[in-house]
Amino acid sequence: MNQYVKLHLKSRDSHPKLFLLVCNIKGLRRNLLVQILAFLSCVGYAAEPDSIVVGYVDQYPVLRSEFIQRANQLRYSVIQKYRREFNSAYDSGFWERSYEGPTPAELLKRKTLDTIVSIKVQQMLAIKNGIAAEIGYTDFLAALEKENARRLKAKAKNEVIYGPVQYSEDVYFSYRFSNMVNELKEKLAANEHKMDDAFLAGLYERDRDSLYKAGNITSCSVYRISYNDDEDPGIRKLAMLVADTVRRLFISGIEPADSAGLLKWKFPAGLECRMDRVVFNDSVYSPEEENTEKALVKQVALKLGNHSCSKILETGNVLLIISVNNKQTLGFRSYEKCRGIVRSRFIDNYYEQYIGEAVRKTKVKVNTEVYNAIKFN
Repeated sequence: MNQYVKLHLKSRDSHPKLFLLVCNIKGLRRNLLVQILAFLSCVGYAAEPDSIVVGYVDQYPVLRSEFIQRANQLRYSVIQKYRREFNSAYDSGFWERSYEGPTPAELLKRKTLDTIVSIKVQQMLAIKNGIAAEIGYTDFLAALEKENARRLKAKAKNEVIYGPVQYSEDVYFSYRFSNMVNELKEKLAANEHKMDDAFLAGLYERDRDSLYKAGNITSCSVYRISYNDDEDPGIRKLAMLVADTVRRLFISGIEPADSAGLLKWKFPAGLECRMDRVVFNDSVYSPEEENTEKALVKQVALKLGNHSCSKILETGNVLLIISVNNKQTLGFRSYEKCRGIVRSRFIDNYYEQYIGEAVRKTKVKVNTEVYNAIKFN
């Protein structure tokens, strides 16, 4: 992980040109909804202007307003983490409460800074490769205002508008950034690799056994023992006994329905047992998978080998035992069908590694006074 180099900036006077630039766009109109959401998110740094600099990624400044915008996007994931891991109440003391490790506020600021560093590194590479002309936050806000003004004029003229009439800050950033990343991915990969058929076919052959199997036609027996314990709480115990008997018969090599006559057993009221034969292509989605129970059957059967039996599975008031009778391999998907997937997977993996290395080499300077003083409510 990048070691942050600390830089102390006493005031806006440290960067008068930057401050004047921001002041010149003070009249910038923001989307009203974004302003309200930012206010409700209650992320703040008391009485300081948005133009204050939190730090630098190489030579590019990170403004307080930019930092807060990213923090607002990440705060929910941090809240959920502490709720899940520590059962923490989201109250007035949440952000500064001590736990094992960092406080929620410390974690949110760290995640925000890491996110901004990654974004800036990708933006800098876009400039280097001729994909972007500028990456400043104030430039982005100016572009957002210009685009929204254009859309309002188009609407007034009854012209066709693709997408929303007015972009929010988050949506417009995601739109621009994703387009930039897609173009950057292609260019970086093409700079280092030819990516012709010979290259891609080699990748396909390398990963064929692990990634490009066509799947199996799987045939299995599914035993479903259901019980109703509204009147007799002990009925579940009997259901578990039946399920255990079914499983033991399978393990011993006996098909319960055929050899042991399970379906002819007499069950008390509130307990039912049935067996279904199921056949499916385990590599093809079926609308039946919208049914939780059927989706579970397929998920478990995928992991079972030929002529093997699952553990007792429980979903609601139903116990399931799945036995795979036969798996017939369908071989491999052809290179021609997989070419696009092979190419996309390579580019994505290459890009992830490239950006990771670039982030590690990037110099990050933090204005500790500003950074430490940011509070969350």
